[in-house]
Amino acid sequence: MGQIKKVLTAAYRTTEGVSDAVIDRFIEPRVGLLDQLMAEAHHLIEGRRGTGKSTILQVLRHRALEQGIPVAFVDMEKHKHRKYPDVLVELLIDVLGGLSPKAPWWAVFGKRRSAKREFDRILKSLHQILGDPDSISREVARVAGRTASGKGSVKATVKDAVGVDAGIGRESSKSWAEAGSAEFTKIQRLRDLAPRLSKLLTRLVSETTAQRSIIFVDDFYYINTADQPHVLDYLHQVCKGTSVWIKVCGVGSRLRPYNDGNPPVGMEPGNDIFRLGLDVTLENFLPAKRFLERIVEGILAPLDFKITDVLSETARERIILASGGAVARDYINLIDDALDIALQQNQKKNEGTARFRIGTEDIMQAARNRLNKKEEEDLTTDAQENHNALRSRWQHVQKFARSKDNTQFVLFRQEDLTETTWGAEVQQLQNLRLLHRITTAVPNAANWRGVKTVVMMIDLASVARQRLNQEIIPFWKRQAEMDRLRRAEWVYSPDFDHVDAAELEKPAKKTAKKRPSGTEEAEPTLFDVP
Repeated sequence: MGQIKKVLTAAYRTTEGVSDAVIDRFIEPRVGLLDQLMAEAHHLIEGRRGTGKSTILQVLRHRALEQGIPVAFVDMEKHKHRKYPDVLVELLIDVLGGLSPKAPWWAVFGKRRSAKREFDRILKSLHQILGDPDSISREVARVAGRTASGKGSVKATVKDAVGVDAGIGRESSKSWAEAGSAEFTKIQRLRDLAPRLSKLLTRLVSETTAQRSIIFVDDFYYINTADQPHVLDYLHQVCKGTSVWIKVCGVGSRLRPYNDGNPPVGMEPGNDIFRLGLDVTLENFLPAKRFLERIVEGILAPLDFKITDVLSETARERIILASGGAVARDYINLIDDALDIALQQNQKKNEGTARFRIGTEDIMQAARNRLNKKEEEDLTTDAQENHNALRSRWQHVQKFARSKDNTQFVLFRQEDLTETTWGAEVQQLQNLRLLHRITTAVPNAANWRGVKTVVMMIDLASVARQRLNQEIIPFWKRQAEMDRLRRAEWVYSPDFDHVDAAELEKPAKKTAKKRPSGTEEAEPTLFDVP
């Protein structure tokens, strides 16, 4: 138990100082992903929290350094809650710190020494901008002058008279001066610095054997969403044509790389930067299961354990549902917590055996224990300014599910998800692993013919305790089971509770009832309609 929990804890989260063992046991979510990301192109890497984005960046960083490619790695979590443009300045300082010339100053001569001096000047300017107030005032003076002069002399001598000297001349001057003050903002100063920074990056790349460099920006979503296009716009401006390539990653629903305004700002996906999604959802249940089990078996390999030694067969399926697909961090955490629960249950039963495996109930209990973290810590951290709206939407979706006999599955019209504000909130709940996508389907009712919906599963831990032991539709086993999810009554409506309340407020329909003779008419009941 102790050794298993030790290796699981070490693998819980990737840090910058990742070990060679992590690099060696790395599993690609899909074949060829690393080669694709090493290409000379800008990439936007999207995925839910815990899907391995940071691990992939560290593996790419390791591979780039092996190939002699200079890299700068920036963890934006270290700069969260920083306002724009300070967050951009701090990012640029980190970038230059990663791409700085490695040769000692005394070994740099000629052009290299010139580049080093320019590097130091720009870095000093960035630190100066960061330390200054948002706007500074500078005295500005303009002076111009013009002077013209000419001198001559005449000397005349008169016989028998005193000599006379006479001088004639011309001298004129014209001068003027203007003085005043001008305001300079940090953004203006950064714009003035951009051409010099771009030339510096070009010179730094030219001195490398690889003739290119890479900037990795992890957890980009910690930058305020409204500021993200401006940060990427500046990075793109200074990196364009320099052979410096940008690899940005973050939670998909919290990334806003481009603002199509006038003029447009940012990096346009598909044009300036290419999107790459890492999510393997419940829609690909079996590939997600194989992927996660290979990861854990790599972690347990030094202990000579296999996944079948740790999890029962049914628990191996239930933990995929509880993880919402290939979310490695949730999967590892659930195993870690379920180990403690299984041990406690084993001790309570007094079975007298030191050998046990994690069962389905252990997984469900571990999932329930982790739900509060998802709802409180992760939702607040990832959603930031939108967390109140997302919390309300999450509670409303759960209320809808309870009103439908505690269903674990909810359908959303595809059009609503892309064209409404509440639909965007549902997609963010999916990125927060509170809703898990399963498939796209048309509900099995005549009036829904041709209407596409997205089937999602509510996080298992949120389902009522008394329903957890009931069978979950095994949609991953055969198409017939998948078709059971196409129930029209499971299609979510944002005003379902208001509609139901209005129906209750309608007058009860009067029905003609045959009364026995000599009896009074019975008063109608409040809920006369079944």
